[in-house]
This record gives sequence, structure tokens and C-alpha cells, in this order.
Amino acid sequence: MNIRLVQFSLGSGKRSVAEAIADKVVPAIRAQKGCVRCEFFADNEAGDYGIVVLWESKQAADAASSVIGPILTPALAEAKAASSIRLFDVYEPAVHMQTVHYKKDGIAMFPATTEKIFKYMREGDHKHAAFKSYKLLNVRGNVVTVDAEIYNPDGSTFKTTMTLKLNPPHGFEASMDGGAFSGAKITHSYTSMGDKTKVDLAGDFPAFPGMSEADELKMIDGFFTTIFAEDTTTLQKR
Repeated sequence: MNIRLVQFSLGSGKRSVAEAIADKVVPAIRAQKGCVRCEFFADNEAGDYGIVVLWESKQAADAASSVIGPILTPALAEAKAASSIRLFDVYEPAVHMQTVHYKKDGIAMFPATTEKIFKYMREGDHKHAAFKSYKLLNVRGNVVTVDAEIYNPDGSTFKTTMTLKLNPPHGFEASMDGGAFSGAKITHSYTSMGDKTKVDLAGDFPAFPGMSEADELKMIDGFFTTIFAEDTTTLQKR
């Protein structure tokens, strides 16, 4: 991933000018393929402002610049803003935690083509008994972000943000941030079989304190077996 950082100074008392630039530029950036997130920030007292954009890749950032440049450059020039625009690589430090590895080939056979499955993955409000809620936050290119609240075995719940990196037609990678499965990374692999799709699953999950690896793997297997059975039923009705 990459970050594009736009910084500009207008001097004090120019908040409305800065917000007018943001209103014009930020929606255009968010509409570009490969934009994961775009935010405007401000120090109104100092008169310093900026836009920070998280891109899936340098290629996506460079492709968007040909669209955004003709919008941003004249806006900054008209405001007589001193500005700088830089592109940074994103470094993600390795998180060292005890994990358990789960793998199950053929965990499901979806009654649908991969095209139909990926359409389903981009939609919100998936119905699962294990989920109290499943809310689609956004879809940026091939990155889908979901906020979910999941039941624990004792009936309590935990909240997590799931990021799904789609790779049509081969499958997708999911990561979870928050809750019992925080830090989990799961690969869903698809094999097209006519009007059906075979699903293989593999992932690394945080080890649960006080639970044996065998018991945790049994719990994970039960969780995903149920989830995929529910997805199969949903896809059959479409």
C-alpha cells in the first residue's frame, strides 16, 4: 500500500477556503479505483491543511493522479496556497503472536459461479446465526470493509472490522481487527466447477489463552462450517 500526502498552507482565517478545496477534491479521490481511504485534516489556528489518501498500490495512486491533478492543482493555485505533494510506502510491522493454523480443503461447494459469489461478497447485511450484525462500511476497488458483531460461545459478543481483499476469480484474503479473532488472516480459495464453486479455506488465528489447540481448531471448524452452510443456502435462493 501507499499513502499520498497533500499539505498546503493558507494562513489563518482561511478555513472556508480550505474546506471548499476539500469539498471539490476529496469526493473525486474517493471515487478512484484503488482508493482505500481519503481524509481531509486541518489546523485552523495555524492555517495548515492537508489531504491523506491510502492507496492499494503505487500503480493505483499514479493512475489517479492524472484525474485528480487537473482538479487539485488549479484549486491550490486559485487559493494561492504553498503546497507539497508526496507519495510514501506503507510499512506494516510484523505482529508476533501465538497462532493456530487451520486448513480445510473443500469446506464448501457453493451452488453459484464465482461471478455470482463476488457480487454477493460486495453486498452488506449477510445473515448468519453467529453474527449479531454485519454492516458493510465501504467498497473501494477490490477491497471490502465490514463492521461485524460476533457472538461468543457464552452469548456475549465482540466487535471486529473485517477487510476483504478480493482477487476474482481466485478467491479473497480476509483479515480481522478487534475482538477474539483480532489479527486473524484467512485465505478463501475458489475453484470453478461449471455452475458451482469449490471453496478451500486456510488461515492463522490468535491462540486463545486457556484453550488447547485441538479445542480451538474444533471451534474454528464449527464456526466456518456453519457460516459456509448458511452462505450456500443464501446463494441457492438467488
